[in-house]
Amino acid sequence: AGFAILVWTIFYFIKKSDKNKPVFATRAKILEKITDTLFVGWYLVEFENGERLKLRTFEPRKVFFSAGDIGILRYQGITILSFQKENRPPMR
Repeated sequence: AGFAILVWTIFYFIKKSDKNKPVFATRAKILEKITDTLFVGWYLVEFENGERLKLRTFEPRKVFFSAGDIGILRYQGITILSFQKENRPPMR
């Protein structure tokens, strides 16, 4: 029980770490799914300006995008808040 409380506490503080950072919304392409666990999914994304970031989601079982998808990505710090797929021409 003590271990479960420790894990939950660490998870809570990691999740909370991005809450004070600004929210950005920009067009991006999901390049690949790096890893997926029960609580966190990591993705490599590329923005229109060529910048790449490794971003996470705390709801990997509720993610409705995959490698190759293009759309408007909202993120805060390194946490994905939402992704809206679009039907526009491919980026580069």
